[in-house]
Amino acid sequence: MRDPQHSRTVVDLVCYDADPLADPGGPGGSSVGLHVRELASALGRLGCRVTVLTRRAGPEGEERGSGFTLVRLPAGPAEPLGVCEAVGRVGEFAEGLRQRWRRSPPTVVHAHSWMSGLASALATPDLDVPVIQTFHGLAGAPGRTAPPAEPPQRRGAERVVAQRARLVLATSTEEVEHLAVVGVTRRSAAVIPGGVDLAAFTVNPTRFAAPASARTRTVLAAGRFTPESGLDAVVAALALVPDAGLVLLGGDPGSEGGQRVRDLAERVGVTRRVRFAGRVPHAEVPALLSAADLVVSAPEYEHGNGVVVEAMACGTPVLALPVGGLADAVVDEITGVHLRSRAPRHIAARLRSLLDSPLRREALGLAGADRASSRYSWDRVAAETLRVYLEQGPAPGVVDTGLPEPGVAVPQVAG
Repeated sequence: MRDPQHSRTVVDLVCYDADPLADPGGPGGSSVGLHVRELASALGRLGCRVTVLTRRAGPEGEERGSGFTLVRLPAGPAEPLGVCEAVGRVGEFAEGLRQRWRRSPPTVVHAHSWMSGLASALATPDLDVPVIQTFHGLAGAPGRTAPPAEPPQRRGAERVVAQRARLVLATSTEEVEHLAVVGVTRRSAAVIPGGVDLAAFTVNPTRFAAPASARTRTVLAAGRFTPESGLDAVVAALALVPDAGLVLLGGDPGSEGGQRVRDLAERVGVTRRVRFAGRVPHAEVPALLSAADLVVSAPEYEHGNGVVVEAMACGTPVLALPVGGLADAVVDEITGVHLRSRAPRHIAARLRSLLDSPLRREALGLAGADRASSRYSWDRVAAETLRVYLEQGPAPGVVDTGLPEPGVAVPQVAG
């Protein structure tokens, strides 16, 4: 519900390297963009004046989202950029932010991702605008494997961004511990998780109506085809779970990682029982989750809660390794079941136990749905975020960040 008292609260969300209006299952889409879009919409419902600022990768101009305005600022060519090239254009984007905020400073700036934070730091050293930072994953976090294309200066830049921000919002309790690698203390961080669209992800009333014998035993796992995602372990576990099929959601099945998982499925003899769904439109994800008997997630590193909370909202029981946001979301044996290791035999044993217990799955699914609706609605997430914004007050004057003025080269901090 819109609150008139928040109509003077001007929130600028900076999302430099992700398009908030792109479908997360399509080209240019990402979980960060989805997070920003949903948060912006929910803040708009609370009455805030919300603008999302992103890099222009196509036609120029403003667009209206649901409850917010999207502004695309020029920074390099109007086309998608690789990660390393995008880093080199951060200074140009920061100059656009600086000009905009000098004319009309917002109540608060909330940067999403380290590059967004770097641009915000470059733009605000002498502006009385508090900057809140959400990293959506840290380069130096334990268990995280850096992708080959990751810029070498990211780790040093994250430290600069963290020190410049008024407050860092972690998306999980575990991330607060990880923030120590960039010099953030507990007093300088707060935990606000990502949310779930409860209008789209909801329990199908007929989900538990069919007899167990008439239901297909289907397991769903989601993630990119990287070793840290845990998809390899789930495929290997399937060989020990007869009469069950596996749907792999997300990632590019034609990539090198996707081929590695296909080869593994062939070696362990489960190729015919694995469906590589790839990236699908986000609107189709609720139906896939609702059709599954069980969702399993075994990543080595996970900053958010991802598909697990979406599954919970659909009433689908979850089996998850308690890392990152998964540890916060899944209450063991109440709203889901924790994995104790990524060993395929252990995963298989847990899968068999749950697949053979329809009443237990129903109880876990209903409890999970209740937790998702009570804790992870975007309206609650936005209300908690807004409270943090309003507690900050104006920025403490000019701060020497050691960064150059916008419009010059991006700092080449040590990796």
